[in-house]
Amino acid sequence: MKLQARRVIVTGGAAGIGHGIVLALLEAGAQVIVHDVNAAALEELEAEARSANQSVVTACVDVADAQGVRDEVDKEWSIGPIDILVNNAGINIVKDPFDFSDSDWNRILSVNVGGVWNYSQSVGRHMAERGGGVIINIASLASTLASYRRAPYVASKGAIGMLTRALALDLAERNIRVNAVGPGAVSSTGMAANPGGLQDDAAVAYTPMRRRATPRDIGNAVVFLASDDAAMITGQLLMVDGGISAGTQIGSTWSSVL
Repeated sequence: MKLQARRVIVTGGAAGIGHGIVLALLEAGAQVIVHDVNAAALEELEAEARSANQSVVTACVDVADAQGVRDEVDKEWSIGPIDILVNNAGINIVKDPFDFSDSDWNRILSVNVGGVWNYSQSVGRHMAERGGGVIINIASLASTLASYRRAPYVASKGAIGMLTRALALDLAERNIRVNAVGPGAVSSTGMAANPGGLQDDAAVAYTPMRRRATPRDIGNAVVFLASDDAAMITGQLLMVDGGISAGTQIGSTWSSVL
């Protein structure tokens, strides 16, 4: 098992893409700690793990609360070192650009970018003192390709892409690898269920592989980047998008997939 006995924090891991990441990490042998703001979803995750003869540790944390993050990270580190951090928590609001409120903008940026920063700084400091670790950020196809009616979200995911690269440079000599995974259209009950308001047939049509990714597809990419198989990989954005970012759909036989 690639991640046997390694301790991992996953933010936003109680549902959606995060849930798939948690399952993949457990299957790889990791000891998983899930931080999420949804207490009810955390209870459901714990019950699901017990029914599968597995266990997860959970904590209700708002990733945008810098002091709360520091306190919870210090608490976890007092129990044992964290080998891997997966910054997955994120939110999206779909609106016309002129309809976004100040609070919409601030909340999206504080969760999507601030959350990555809060955890990377808090966990990363401990990793540096210990002598190494792995940080994986869940970015998005939106890190490189804009879409309609979600300007704050696209801005936040673009920021995550560059923050990943900046941290990778700053932390490389401290033996901390920092990478990101960029999901495209994902079959999920969470935020990625209906990207940009598109119907399912359109989401499939603009994906060259003609299907949505599953949360486990994203989880499998995370396991790879967290493992020793990726020991020389840092500062990279691994797109898990079925080929969307490879090019345009010009020349495609649309009638065969719609």
